[in-house]
Amino acid sequence: MTAPQSWRRFTLLVRPTDVELASALLTTATGASVVVEEPGEDDERDASHVRVSAFVHSSKSRSAGRTVSAQFARARRDGFLRDARPQHTVTVRDEDWAESWKRFYTPFSIAPRLWIAPSWEPAFRAPRGATTLWLDPGMAFGTGQHPTTVLALRLLLPLVVPGRTVIDVGCGSGILGIAAGLAGARVCACDDDPVAIAAARANFRANAVKPVSIRAAGAVPAAFGRASLVVANITADVLVRIARRLRRCLANNGTLITSGVTRRGRTAVLAAFEAEGMRLHAQRRAGEWFAFAHRKS
Repeated sequence: MTAPQSWRRFTLLVRPTDVELASALLTTATGASVVVEEPGEDDERDASHVRVSAFVHSSKSRSAGRTVSAQFARARRDGFLRDARPQHTVTVRDEDWAESWKRFYTPFSIAPRLWIAPSWEPAFRAPRGATTLWLDPGMAFGTGQHPTTVLALRLLLPLVVPGRTVIDVGCGSGILGIAAGLAGARVCACDDDPVAIAAARANFRANAVKPVSIRAAGAVPAAFGRASLVVANITADVLVRIARRLRRCLANNGTLITSGVTRRGRTAVLAAFEAEGMRLHAQRRAGEWFAFAHRKS
């Protein structure tokens, strides 16, 4: 039996207008996805504030804590997050994590005609003409609540052609690949984290989407071949580093969707893909975050 895991929760209490900036700070500092929790009616917190948290495995919490503190101090010096308040870091066990999510992770619309719902809402039915993607939250994996996921999906889904291949690079929970699969695509997905791969496989099964292949790999497996549509929701530094690999797995006249880019990393990402002969076709923005669609000619 696998020993219970423990995690450290790093939290900033912020005003709603600062959620995007706080999310960017915690994601950059910890490398983890964030949770945005609105105050409930019985919440003792100031109702004008929102809790933004990142969960980091205990083995990595010390270095993450130093980075969070340094970046928060820098943001304050630069005039940002003036009304934000860091909360005491707490330890969370796997079972506590799972139960705490249920308080605020409820069905929501993430893109036109696509809803996300957890397994503990079995009676949920999406509105007529919409599809439900069943996804339970998991530590450090995408739940659809983060702006980078929303941006990527809204660029990706209109381009999905039933029967054609979509490659999801750095798939995490698999949400992007599953959404493409529900729209009729043949899906290949990879991630360099074997735990993420296990979560993605479970989520594909939960949605009755059969992928062509899901692999734990640090690079896009050659066996995936080339696809007319490739999506990578990672970070700016990784996108710059693998720009050439992403171009190589994209078919001629294909489209590459990238997300996970902050305003600071935008210039480097655009320059990297321009150097690879990719043409910027579209971009979307949500606060600090950007997503791009590039075409390969």
